[in-house]
Amino acid sequence: MTEMTQIPLNELTVSGDNVRVVSADKAADKKLLASIRAQGVLQNLIVVADEDRYTVIGGGRRLAALQALQADGEIAADYPVPCTVKDAESAVAASLAENVAR
Repeated sequence: MTEMTQIPLNELTVSGDNVRVVSADKAADKKLLASIRAQGVLQNLIVVADEDRYTVIGGGRRLAALQALQADGEIAADYPVPCTVKDAESAVAASLAENVAR
């Protein structure tokens, strides 16, 4: 299953299955934040539906940047985030491919 949709920011949470666990490049994180601030999210987050929430399997840095913007009052808690909804197995494979290609 693959479905492209927009999901409110406050319905997204990072998954423990996210391939990249921690970003080591704080300068790159700041650039990503600035890019999202200026252009919005240019690449969909990869998510899995879990009851009343969505877990982010691919796009943890983008989610963290969006959450920082929300915490700073720059975007609303229900800001619509472009997401690709996948089943768990496909989502992990997509996240891995996304990070290897990076």
